[in-house]
Order: sequence, then structure tokens, then C-alpha cells
Amino acid sequence: MSFCYINYYYFGLVIAAIPTKLLAIVPSIAYNLILPSFFSFTAMASFSIGENLAIIGGKKDAQNNLSMKSNKKFIYGLVTAIFLLIIGNLGTVKMIFQGFQHLGELFLTLINNDQLDKVGAFFEGVKVLIQQGRFNFYPGDWYWIPSRTITGEPITEFPYFTFLYGDPHAHLFSLPITLTVICWSLSTVKNRWEYENAWEFGVAFFTGALLVGALRPTNTWDYPVYFIIACISVIFSLLKYANLKEHFFPNLTIKTRKILIGILLVFGFGLLSYLLFIPFSKLIF
Repeated sequence: MSFCYINYYYFGLVIAAIPTKLLAIVPSIAYNLILPSFFSFTAMASFSIGENLAIIGGKKDAQNNLSMKSNKKFIYGLVTAIFLLIIGNLGTVKMIFQGFQHLGELFLTLINNDQLDKVGAFFEGVKVLIQQGRFNFYPGDWYWIPSRTITGEPITEFPYFTFLYGDPHAHLFSLPITLTVICWSLSTVKNRWEYENAWEFGVAFFTGALLVGALRPTNTWDYPVYFIIACISVIFSLLKYANLKEHFFPNLTIKTRKILIGILLVFGFGLLSYLLFIPFSKLIF
């Protein structure tokens, strides 16, 4: 047993490396397979979120859900995947608007040194673009500028930029996992605490802790955000739908019992997500 340093994003690299090693793929080729693979994983998870949001109710409403047209659910899922993976943060729209303004301001400065407000400069820029046929942006600006849309240049990357730029970083590998956590949280709420057996809840609880815990070694900064989302889904479902048996703290009121059990579940969820990845937490191999 020895101590070693582990990068906060190592687990995503492990996920990508295992099939690469098993299939004996040359790394330079694997790189070009990993990117579209994770793009498809992200698309599938986002599609699932959209499709399931189109379904109303829990298990008791399953019969009503059967009558819903499959193409309607498909459209919900497809739109969700497109908006998440393709549309981006709309920084390109802002960039185009500012591009027209800069063209108009530059033209007016060169011609007669007049000054117009931003709206006037915008329409003047449209005229200039029609005449000269191009913006005054470098080709690389079209994908780089929208990824830095906030003053001070904090990273505001959207998924399409990450895949287009070919950046297999921690946030890329964590995308399918974060979306799967959202799927799990959504299923927890939509299930309405309709667990027929205790083991069903145990399996669901364990799966959620495993998914959330996996974010710590994949992209650590995602862990607290999605831990909170998962816990909120559990607490909401418990408080709104659970019918607890009398032997759970029988001397307390129903509301107090639910709150107390909710606190215990959150604590247990966090502890389990930690223990499932304790080698990473301890940095011991």
C-alpha cells in the first residue's frame, strides 16, 4: 500500500481507457472514437430526460401513459437533446449582434466620424455586411468567443463547443453521469414513493449514491451540485408521497417523522456515495 497523487478528473480517463485497452485500440484512433461515443452517451441521457418529462404521473398512471403517442414522446426527447448538445448558450447570437454593431461603428468612423447608438450601428452594420459579405471575425472566433461570454473570461463552455473543440476534459466525461443523475432524480419524484418492496427502494437508493459518488473522481466540482439535486428529489418524494408505517418513530407526528427520516436518508446517501469511492477519497492504492 502506497500513497500517491490522483487528479480530480482521473475516473473519466479510466472510463475511456478501459474499452480502449480491452479492444487494443491505438490511442490516436481511440481519441477519435471516444469523443463521438460520449457525445452519443450525452444525447441518450438528455433524450431520456425529455421523453420522461412528457410522461405524466407515476406507476398508477401507467395505463394513461400507454395512450400517449410514441412520436410525441420522441419529439420531447429529441428537442431536449438538441437544445442541450447543439443549441449551446446562445453566445453566437450575441456575437452576431455585436458583429453588426462593430461593422457599423467602424464604417461610420472611417467615413464621416459620426456616432450612432447601438441600434443604429446594428442596422448600419447589416448594410455593410450585405456590401462586403463578411464579418471582421477570425474563423476561430466563431467557436471560441461564445465559450467566454461573461466579462473576465470565465469558462462558459457549452457541450457542443467541448465536443467540437475536441477537449476530453473532466467536464466532458462527467456530462453523461450528471444527466443520468438527473434521470435518477426525475424517476425518484415520478415514482411517487410507490415501492412495492423494501429491496426496490434499497436498489434505487444504492444506484443513486453510486452515480452521484462517481462524480467526485470524474469531475469533483459537479459532486456537490448533483448531490443536492439528488437529495432534493428524495426529500420531495418522501414528504409528498410516502406513507410511512407506524413502527417508524411511532411517538412522533407524521410530518416530524418524515422530516427525521429525510435527514437520515440524506446523511446515509452522502455517506454511501463517499464509501463507494473511498479509495479515491483516501488517495490510497
